[in-house]
Amino acid sequence: MPPQLTVCLTTKNSASCIVRAMTSVRHVADEVVIADSGSTDQTVALALEHGARVEHFPWRDDLSDARNNAISLATGNWILLLDSDEWLLESSTESLRQCLDAPDILGFYLSRRDQSDALRSDRFTIMLQLRLFRNHYGLQFRNRCHPQFHPPLETLAAAKSMVIADSLCTIGHDGYVPQNREDKLRRAARLLMLDLAQQPDDIYNLIEYGRTLYLLHDPRAAAVLQRASVMVLAHRADPIAPTPMAALLLECLLRQPALAASCGVEIPELLILTQRWFPTSAPLLWIHAHILFQAGNFAAAAVLLEHLIRMGKDHSYDRHTSFDPRILGDEARLNLGICLLQLQRIAEGRTLLEPLFNHPDLASCARSALGIQGLG
Repeated sequence: MPPQLTVCLTTKNSASCIVRAMTSVRHVADEVVIADSGSTDQTVALALEHGARVEHFPWRDDLSDARNNAISLATGNWILLLDSDEWLLESSTESLRQCLDAPDILGFYLSRRDQSDALRSDRFTIMLQLRLFRNHYGLQFRNRCHPQFHPPLETLAAAKSMVIADSLCTIGHDGYVPQNREDKLRRAARLLMLDLAQQPDDIYNLIEYGRTLYLLHDPRAAAVLQRASVMVLAHRADPIAPTPMAALLLECLLRQPALAASCGVEIPELLILTQRWFPTSAPLLWIHAHILFQAGNFAAAAVLLEHLIRMGKDHSYDRHTSFDPRILGDEARLNLGICLLQLQRIAEGRTLLEPLFNHPDLASCARSALGIQGLG
């Protein structure tokens, strides 16, 4: 009989994290296979030492190619796909086992906890990732930078009278902590440019490329985002966004009013679109609250900040993309506290601000807010 579960990983100079990834699945994986793209450190030796089967493949500037190489090695009935900087949470082992016995399901979404601070495991947001799926269906990925199933797994599931389901499983991820971020953004920009050379009108890659350039403070971002805006705003009357990636485009436009104006759209209309298309997008709610605060509409800003804090507690925000989790926690509490002071809800404002007096980043603002009110 074939193994039940194969865990597939892609590696290149992953010695610092490969053991963590492999150890996390030791109680659930029947086999671990690794597609290595030319590691020059101890990655391969460590993987072999911990029982993995390793095959070597050339790096072709294509993350989908690397993933396709990895899944080609799998012999199990199911595949769990991990990046080397990810790991399965110990609490998810039993839930994952239960998924493997589910009938009529082609694949499962897992929750990925994206850490934003290497020293603070409690600072994370949750993003849904389709990482557990049945083998032997000829599944392949495409896109050099952000691998996507082709054809979409939902399409294949419908053709097979199967479904895609949510799971209770969670994987951790710390690959985008600040010290790694710029290098990964630069690699992403290069790969996205290669993708767009082949598919210049791919809206997913176009928005991601523009956003990546924006985060790198690259002046080419404006022209790319303008192109993407034309495509997205053609759907401005639609009840549903043309793509979940439109949330990232709206975020960039709201942060750059001049760019929005050059795209033929003003901030009020963008705010209407965010409310219609992405009512649970934490970054868009955060920007909206900031705009309301700057306009002196403290009551409306407070409503949005309270919503953000609630979403931070129950993780009910949109999980299509990751973001800085601070906007759901202490920073939201700081700004809400200031709004409440402005609304003369003094006691409530104090209750939010005083716990921040020893905060390493926000203490000065919290104390000043109360001091400005003559209450400190």
